[in-house]
Amino acid sequence: MRAIPSELLERVKKKWQVTAENADPAMKVYLSRGFINELFQVFTIQEGAELTDVDVTVKRTDTSAEPAEAFALAINDGVAQVKSKPLPYDDQIPWVDRMTVALSATAVAIEFDGYWDRDYETRRFNFVTEEYPWLFYVQGGTLYAKYWEDSEITLATDVVKVCAIRGWLPANGDQSNDQGLIVAYIKTDGLVYYRSYCIQVGGGKLWEVERNVAEVVATATDLALFRTNDFRVGFVVTIAGVMYWLLTARNWAGMSIWPDTLTASVSAEIEMIPITFIDTFASDETLSASVSMPECELCAVSVPDPVLVSATRLELNKIVLEFNQQVIDFTGSEMAFNVSFNSGAVVYDVLSVTAGTTNNKLVLTIDEDVAADANLDIAYSEFGASLRTYVTDYCRRLISSFTAIAEGQPPIGNHDETLTAAVSANIQLNYITRFSGYNDDHTLTAEVSALIQFWHVDDAPV
Repeated sequence: MRAIPSELLERVKKKWQVTAENADPAMKVYLSRGFINELFQVFTIQEGAELTDVDVTVKRTDTSAEPAEAFALAINDGVAQVKSKPLPYDDQIPWVDRMTVALSATAVAIEFDGYWDRDYETRRFNFVTEEYPWLFYVQGGTLYAKYWEDSEITLATDVVKVCAIRGWLPANGDQSNDQGLIVAYIKTDGLVYYRSYCIQVGGGKLWEVERNVAEVVATATDLALFRTNDFRVGFVVTIAGVMYWLLTARNWAGMSIWPDTLTASVSAEIEMIPITFIDTFASDETLSASVSMPECELCAVSVPDPVLVSATRLELNKIVLEFNQQVIDFTGSEMAFNVSFNSGAVVYDVLSVTAGTTNNKLVLTIDEDVAADANLDIAYSEFGASLRTYVTDYCRRLISSFTAIAEGQPPIGNHDETLTAAVSANIQLNYITRFSGYNDDHTLTAEVSALIQFWHVDDAPV
C-alpha cells in the first residue's frame, strides 16, 4: 500500500473536518426580480393645443381572435377626424387618417355595433364587431350619427356632451332584450338623455325614441358610459365636481353558464334472413346502410316559426322577400324559386338570390323586365334548397315551402264623362188690361228647357 504524503493527508482531514463535526455552514442566494403589474399603458395618439375631445374603440370580427384594429375620433381646432391603427399596438407604426367627419364640431364619440359569441377555447363570450364603427358628433348643438360613410342622421338638439357604448345583447335568449348601441348626452339644461339603436320584433334595427335619465335631476357637467362583467351598463355623471354612477339591471340570459352537452348516436339493426339456393352456387352479397343529413334544432319554445312577412316589387326585374327572422344559407337557391305572371302563363328564370338591405330580406333578380303594374306569383319549394333562418348557433330553422304575390303598382289614367241635365222653369207673367169701368187680370205660363253638359276629368285608375 502506498503511503499518503503528510501534506496531502492534512488537506484531506481539513476537507472532512466540518462535516464530521456536524457543522457544515453554507449560503444560499436567491435572486428575485420585481414585476410591475400595469393594467393600463398610455400611448400618444396626437398632440396639439387645439385638441378638445377624443374617443377610441377597437374592432374584432372573430370571437376566437384578438382585437385587430383601433379607431380614434378626435377634434383638433374644431375639425373632427377619424384615425385608425392595427393591433397589437406598435409605437413604430403611425396612426392613419381615415376621414374628416365634420367641421366646427364641439363633441364626439365612436363605437362599434355587434353581438356576443362564445369562444370555445377560452369558454367565454367575446364582443364581435361590425366591419366599421358608428360616428357621433355635435355640430352647432345638434347631435348627428352616421355609420362610417353613410348619410348622417339627426338624433337630438341642444347637446353639449356625448358618449357611446354597445349595451349587452343576450346570446342565448330573447333578442328583444337588446340594450342596443347606446348614445348618452348632456343637453344645455344640464340633464342627461340617451337613445338606443336596438333589434326590433321583426328582426330589423332602428333608433328608438329619446329617453331622459330621470335619476339625474341636477346640472351635469360630464358624462361617460361603461359595461360591467355582470351584464350591466353604467352611467358615470359629474355634478358640481362630484362623480355619481347609475347601473342598469342584469341582461345576461344564460351567458355565464357553460351550455349542456348533448350527444347522440345512430345504430342500425340488420336481420339476416337465410337464403335458399336453387343450385349449389351463389355469389357474395353485401348490405350497407347510411344516414344522410341528420339534423337537430335546439330552439326555445318561445322562438316563432320562420314565415314570409311580405313580397314587394322593387324594380322591373327585382322582388324583395322579407322574413320575420335573419335568413342564411340562400346561396345557390335560385332553382328553388318559381316566378310567373298571369297564373303561370309566363314563367321567368331567377338569375340570383342575394341579401337585402337588412339581414331578414332576400332580393330575387329575374331574367326579364316586367311592367311595374303587373302582379308576380312567387313559389318556393323547400325540396329545392335549404333556406334557413338564424336565431342562435344552435337554433337554425328550415323555411318551409310557401307561395306569395308581389303586387305591382296601380296604373295612372283618366277618362271623360258627359252628363246631361234638363232644367225646366215655370214663368208667370201678370199684366193688367185697363178699360174704363173695370180691371181684367190675365196669367201667362211658359216652360223653358235647357240642356247642360258637364265634362269631368278623373285622375283615378281606370
